[in-house]
Amino acid sequence: ALDASVPPELQELIAQEQFADYYRSDAAQNFAGSVTVNNIQVAFLAFALGVVPLVGTSWVLGFNGLNLGVMAAVMHRAGEGAQFWGLILPHGLLELTAIAVAGAAGLRLSWALVAPGDRTRGEAFRDEGLRAVIIVVGLALCFIVAGFIEGFVTPSGLPTALRIGVGVAALTLFVAYVALLGSRAERKGLTGLPGERSRDELALAEADAVRGTVLRIR
Repeated sequence: ALDASVPPELQELIAQEQFADYYRSDAAQNFAGSVTVNNIQVAFLAFALGVVPLVGTSWVLGFNGLNLGVMAAVMHRAGEGAQFWGLILPHGLLELTAIAVAGAAGLRLSWALVAPGDRTRGEAFRDEGLRAVIIVVGLALCFIVAGFIEGFVTPSGLPTALRIGVGVAALTLFVAYVALLGSRAERKGLTGLPGERSRDELALAEADAVRGTVLRIR
């Protein structure tokens, strides 16, 4: 299957030269900028194709996963597995996680069309679309950080363990943000819709409305 995907002579060239040279193919700041723009485009595509129920987003994630898997197979087959992971993990831990989250937002968009619940499909699609846009815009910061790492850390002469450590730290901060602030928002009853109010705010508004009614009756 690998030979059918990539000719053996090209596999050797990729493993010995092209894969590592890719990360040094341009000045660090230019490379970081180009990969950041590309990753944002991939994430937006994974989200936007959610309008094609399940198939669109799955195709984007599957296609990108296939490309990554082929490169991993080429490098491992040539005995360069350590080099592959040393170059992928520093930026890839955060980058691929963010792309997966964008894909999840796209699948939520798809599921709103498949199973809208007690809402019309239009209402469900609108709500999930607004939430998904906020998620994808927020992920742009992740891609900027991942792009900086890919441009300046991945191809650097730092020890492999240190470069991977940078990637682990970036992913840890992202997971901490999602887990801590996300759980806090959930406890408040927030779902990500723009302009929505927390349970406490709704309770206060309801109490104010009751007081206003009582005063009018008096």
